[in-house]
Amino acid sequence: MISFTREELVGHQNRKSTTILAMDVAGCSAKMNENESGVVAQLKNSQKIIEEIAAKKGGRIFNIAGDSFMIEFSTTVGAVEAAVDIQKRISIHNADFPISEQLEFRIGINMGDVTVDGDNILGDGVNIAARLESIAPPLGICVSEVVQTTVKGKIKYNFIDKGPQKLKNISEPIRAYLIDVQFGTIDPKKFKTSNEISNKTVYLRATTLAGVLLIGVLLFQLS
Repeated sequence: MISFTREELVGHQNRKSTTILAMDVAGCSAKMNENESGVVAQLKNSQKIIEEIAAKKGGRIFNIAGDSFMIEFSTTVGAVEAAVDIQKRISIHNADFPISEQLEFRIGINMGDVTVDGDNILGDGVNIAARLESIAPPLGICVSEVVQTTVKGKIKYNFIDKGPQKLKNISEPIRAYLIDVQFGTIDPKKFKTSNEISNKTVYLRATTLAGVLLIGVLLFQLS
């Protein structure tokens, strides 16, 4: 018979697997400097949209900080459907306001193990969602491979494979996918993550170095 200490039992009870949606406004600081009152008003309008859609799809907002929202969903399909509906509604809402007041959210979604701390949720499952959000295009949605695998064939949208991504403060690379739907001016098919750009830079540097070495070898042979 396997036995557990009280601390182990409490720790186990405070952990669970869930789906996390992280979102914030792209370039919010610059917009605040340009039109603070207008942006604050639109954040309140956006929050109403987010709360309404999240509730319909089985979501619970567990953290709000300025222009960022963290939402837990009971199903992964619900999280992805909510993300699409939120971006669609906000893009439509933006059309009625000047550019200085238009808010473009980025969304990241991950499914993983988390620690429950009262009403809050912590852990890598949350951190990965936040990091995926940071590499999503404005009005775009970036999901982890486990999310893509879970919902593939269950939603009407396709995915764009962006390959393994080295995310800040995450030890292992995470394979990321963009949902192939465009709500803003940026086409997700053409969007490059920072990791892809850095990989291209590494490739160019390696090619240049190889060329220099080849020239050096040729000059050595001719001397």
